[in-house]
Amino acid sequence: MLSCLNGALEYYRTTGDKKNSRGLFERVAGHRGQPAYLTGASSYYEVFHGDFDLPKCQQCRETCVTVTWLQFNAQLLRLVGEARFADQLERVVLNQLLGAQLCDGSGWGYYVQMERQKAYYRGEPDADGVEFTCCLSSGPRGLAMIPTFAVTTDADGRGGQPLRIRPSQTRAAQRHARDH
Repeated sequence: MLSCLNGALEYYRTTGDKKNSRGLFERVAGHRGQPAYLTGASSYYEVFHGDFDLPKCQQCRETCVTVTWLQFNAQLLRLVGEARFADQLERVVLNQLLGAQLCDGSGWGYYVQMERQKAYYRGEPDADGVEFTCCLSSGPRGLAMIPTFAVTTDADGRGGQPLRIRPSQTRAAQRHARDH
């Protein structure tokens, strides 16, 4: 369902067609920006539930749903410009998305519960023979989205203060360049 809403938001953004998007904005107006979990995740057993419904289950906080929730809030931030959507983006990235990735970046969790050991997938068969999950591609997609909303402007397109971003090399890259 959330992917469908993302598609409808993108349709509205590209066409400006308010007539066919009226129901969508009624739905968005009711969006309180509050997912079920405090970490920013939005579902368990791949179904949305009430606010702050926090069961202790193994099938909670799916990475794919987390990334789709990021897309949804990024679209709303772009279209509406309200800070509550930026708040959700920050909350989800820092408390849910980054925790879904193995520290060395080699794998992703399908379900990322707050308790117990997490099961991470690397594209290799696990004990159940599962080699690949959708979260192996969705997790990196979520990380790749971060620069699209990490720096924003106000409604007039101005950020208030000038911002200069300069790319820099890491020390390892500088040493490598110097040595070769």
